[in-house]
Amino acid sequence: MPVKWLIIVMVLALTPISVYAQSSPTNSQLSGTEWRLASFGPLGRETDVVQGTTITLNFSPDGSASGSTGCNSYRGTVRVQGSGIAFSRMVSTRRACIDPRANQQEQRYLTTLESANRFRLSGDRLTLYANRGRDLLNFARDTPASEAERFEDQSNPVGLLASFYNAINTRDYQRAYRYFETPPGRLEDFTRGYANTENVTLLVEPPTRIEGAAGSLYAEVPTILIAHQRNGRERIFVGCYVVRKSNISGGPWKISRSTISTAPNITNVPALFAQACRDQ
Repeated sequence: MPVKWLIIVMVLALTPISVYAQSSPTNSQLSGTEWRLASFGPLGRETDVVQGTTITLNFSPDGSASGSTGCNSYRGTVRVQGSGIAFSRMVSTRRACIDPRANQQEQRYLTTLESANRFRLSGDRLTLYANRGRDLLNFARDTPASEAERFEDQSNPVGLLASFYNAINTRDYQRAYRYFETPPGRLEDFTRGYANTENVTLLVEPPTRIEGAAGSLYAEVPTILIAHQRNGRERIFVGCYVVRKSNISGGPWKISRSTISTAPNITNVPALFAQACRDQ
């Protein structure tokens, strides 16, 4: 019996659990690590980051600290001794955020970061203390994808979409961006669109035919997406990806265009697939 549809599940690798030791963390424990801000504010009254924004902090082996404020990139230096930590004044780009709340959050974050003087490392959690411990920055580990987690195959339409969502799930947004024949706007805006997405489950129905036109091959791929959000909720999307491969240059398959819309549920998968590419 032929396979009617495929399920391609792409999930982030779990961070290994480690036990917090009482000994003071050293600089080597922070060097080369990447973190995502989960919450911040006065002790006991921390708030989550503004929806749709992602704030990151990266520690480089050369003693520099950098990241994203959600709207701008920033960079400075950091010194670590025992459980003590000190950041220099951060230099950042000056692009205004679309959301006024994100502008205010950016200023609060940088001010708190620059005044931090102590930290605690506990497994996949990092806490920075500022203003004599009255203000906190709570981070979760943001581990980049390893080569073992990376999947890339542009030799066929299904492999292309699997590669695209592998890049999304491993937060390699620059790679995902490159899979488009014509990138959808700026990379910064594309990345911001996935700020609340933890991972995506991709369901595809392999194209039944690949057509040729004007020196190219085209295929329509019916698609169902289950977006698992960071707040624990799920959103269902259904749509159609049109992908193209040049017969002249012999290049890889690329995403030409897509039409994606929300779906109320996923109780009838065949029906969703049947309507996915109907209007293309």
